[in-house]
Amino acid sequence: MWSKPATLALKAEVYLWSGKKMNGGSSDIETALNALNSIKTDKLRLQPDFADVFAYDNKGNDEILMSVRFQDLESGINYFRYMWIHASAVPGDAPQEVKDIVYPIGPGQGIIVASDEYRKQYTEDDTRKNASFLEIYSKDQETGENKFYVSVVLKGKGLVRDGDRIFADDIILYRYADILLMKAEAKNALGQDPSAEINEVRKRAYKDKYEEHIYVNSTKEANDAAILKERLLELAFEGKRWWDLVRFDKAFDLVPSLREHKGEDYMMLFPIPLSTISVEPKVTQNPGWDK
Repeated sequence: MWSKPATLALKAEVYLWSGKKMNGGSSDIETALNALNSIKTDKLRLQPDFADVFAYDNKGNDEILMSVRFQDLESGINYFRYMWIHASAVPGDAPQEVKDIVYPIGPGQGIIVASDEYRKQYTEDDTRKNASFLEIYSKDQETGENKFYVSVVLKGKGLVRDGDRIFADDIILYRYADILLMKAEAKNALGQDPSAEINEVRKRAYKDKYEEHIYVNSTKEANDAAILKERLLELAFEGKRWWDLVRFDKAFDLVPSLREHKGEDYMMLFPIPLSTISVEPKVTQNPGWDK
């Protein structure tokens, strides 16, 4: 449900976009930062462990500002089932500890997976890695070596009841770690030091290894790169990445399939379906897609 902190988070995101992509400039970004600084409540905090944010029995925890709430009977429309593994994708020689995690599979589809490009971004001491996805290995019949086989997204894995998996996790729209990193983004855009917010997120992620990952304020470009990567590691599979890449002007640099299309900015907007245009003649095709 809506709350004042959630409203301020939405306001901040809108003004970050208008400031960076719609010629709003520093004035709009200052408005965004003021909104983020106004999000104050005694109950809002990071969960002690990253995995706790997504635990089914911890819905509505103190890190979450706003989410779409799901109940058991609404699980059929929850997109997390598209991120869970399909029964046919589990290798026969998967170790028992893997089977204990993925079974029962329920209506898992295995359509959305952690890509190689994404998985290699994590260091082994980042606790977010094993809480975000599971890597499954299978033995190569020729060499006898264990090789990567498939990955499974662990955010939104639902609950198991009566031998079935029910995907009824809430879909988080805003949480405190997101707020911290938006604040870092706004501060950096205004020439301020964003390291405090980056490090607050990292402190939970790396725990006793945190001191090896303390971020020190650098150039505006380096800070932006650090913030964008931190948002990837922290917020993957939460519906943020594409929009972050567009807002930071990095889609053509960091999306493998777009790298050869750099300069073709029309691709930042999807084409309007011809079926829509055919029934509404006042709708015109987005520039670049009418070739």
